[in-house]
Amino acid sequence: MGSGARLATKPLKNRIKSLISLKIINNAKIPGIRAIILFGNGARGELCGSSDLDLLLVTNEKIDSSIRCDIRSVLDEEFRGVRTDIVFYTKEVFNGSESLFMKNIRKDGKILWLQK
Repeated sequence: MGSGARLATKPLKNRIKSLISLKIINNAKIPGIRAIILFGNGARGELCGSSDLDLLLVTNEKIDSSIRCDIRSVLDEEFRGVRTDIVFYTKEVFNGSESLFMKNIRKDGKILWLQK
């Protein structure tokens, strides 16, 4: 990866750090959140100007669709100009799924926030 690619990702990395401030949790009032995990290009350190931001929210229970919409709205505001994809799984599905998708997230994902 050239130095130009690294420079292009710096603002996005700063915005990811602002996510850790738990703005989405406070604004969207996510019930029973267990973890926020970055996966995909961002987790592998392969961000570039056209990269999207892939996030997984692990929760105690299934999240209502209206709350999911609220969370997406907060993300759209926080990450203006960056496409964000967010998926929601309960802790049971996250821990128990043997799908390749979930195995890759468990292997390569970066935990941005974990409930204490």
